Amino acid sequence: MNLENVRRGQFEGMKEELKKNHERQPDVGEPKMHPTAGVTVVGARKFLVAYNVNLNTPDISVANKMPRPYGFPAAGCVM
Repeated sequence: MNLENVRRGQFEGMKEELKKNHERQPDVGEPKMHPTAGVTVVGARKFLVAYNVNLNTPDISVANKMPRPYGFPAAGCVM
């Protein structure tokens, strides 16, 4: 499940959503929020390797000439 989907509705909407939508209820514990602390989400994703490379030039065309397989749109590389 995507974290964006879990957070949808924010604090105010989550309270009602927990009562109605079984998919939004926690795996363990009662389907209710703490009155002031809200809820906690714990998750994991596939391993990610990311790094920045200093091209030592203000010329953006140098970066644009790099092969595209080195990045993905979700990682900030515009393809």
